[in-house]
Amino acid sequence: MSNNIIRKADATLEEQKKILSLLLSMANEEISE
Repeated sequence: MSNNIIRKADATLEEQKKILSLLLSMANEEISE
């Protein structure tokens, strides 16, 4: 049971990392223009 919760937490962490890097690359494009 607790393993499941931990896995879910890991998944959301990965998603957040993806979203953050997306936002960062978008911000970088804005700056370089």
